[in-house]
Amino acid sequence: MNFEFRQRKIKPSIIALSICTGLVLGTIFVLMGGYNVATVYSYLIKGSLGSVSALTSTIRWSTIFLLCGVASGIAFKGGMFNMGTEGQLYMGAFSATLVGVYAKGLPPIVHIPLCLVTGMAAGALFASVPAVLRVYWNTNEIVVTLMMNYIAINLTNFLVKEYFLTSGIFGDSLTTDELLPSARFPVFGASPITFGFLIGIVLVVLFIIFFNKTKKGFEIRVSGYNPEFARYSGISVNKVRISVMLMSGAIAGLAGAAEIMGVQGRFLSGFSPDFGTSGMLVALLGNSSGVGIFVSSLFMGILKAGSLTLERSAGVSRALAVVIQALIICFISVKSLNLSFKHLGSKKKERSTQA
Repeated sequence: MNFEFRQRKIKPSIIALSICTGLVLGTIFVLMGGYNVATVYSYLIKGSLGSVSALTSTIRWSTIFLLCGVASGIAFKGGMFNMGTEGQLYMGAFSATLVGVYAKGLPPIVHIPLCLVTGMAAGALFASVPAVLRVYWNTNEIVVTLMMNYIAINLTNFLVKEYFLTSGIFGDSLTTDELLPSARFPVFGASPITFGFLIGIVLVVLFIIFFNKTKKGFEIRVSGYNPEFARYSGISVNKVRISVMLMSGAIAGLAGAAEIMGVQGRFLSGFSPDFGTSGMLVALLGNSSGVGIFVSSLFMGILKAGSLTLERSAGVSRALAVVIQALIICFISVKSLNLSFKHLGSKKKERSTQA
């Protein structure tokens, strides 16, 4: 029996074409809304790249997209679809907050790593549930992880409201007390850039080394690309699936902890405008490669920072940027499905030839 081991990647040209197509179709929506196209895109660029303040805003948003993108990319590498990064992010953020608020008397050199590790542990633990269900009961991890997002969001809201609610008022958000100063990330002047961006860069480097230079990384890639080939090579696909989900959940939990420790300063209900889903888009745009995820996170940061300026200065809803993102992902998804169908067709043809 012959087995094929090859990565079915989407060509960079296809990704670039999808981005351009999304921007072009986005222009149609701009015109339908009665806005000036040149004005809209100029504000989009100025708000993300037009000044030092704009650049720092782009990096601020790119940080969380980068961390969530790495989390999703790890799962994709192992052939798992972790749609629950949003829930794992919430669990990591909430757990890190508890340590950051109530673990008193610790120096920053101990307190900060402790918060991060706690967030990672919470995210990994939450991700272990769909992993075990998939391996031992063949339950679809997409459905389970999606449903667990709602569990995490509502569970953390309930716990904050009933046990950890602060006496202050912060709009409609349920919030905890502020983190102790020893649990906060070091700041870079008055900019919104946090230590989380450096963590993200380190993770990308480790991501590249792990998946390209280590035996374990190779086993994960083989299991993700061709589980049948991996089994006949002596690789435990089930162990790989559990390990990638644990790693993915841990990084998602780290992302939540970093957002709280760097930007928010406390846990707030609804603090994440669907960062987890954006992370999946980043991983998909970046072909689940380290460099690709980094570049894609910057692109997403540009869209996010630009859309906020667009809304403030031009009165255009930030939903327009979301529409553009959705169009891009639709075109990439169609191409990805086309590649998968071609791959399945070639395998069927090979079997019929051998028969």
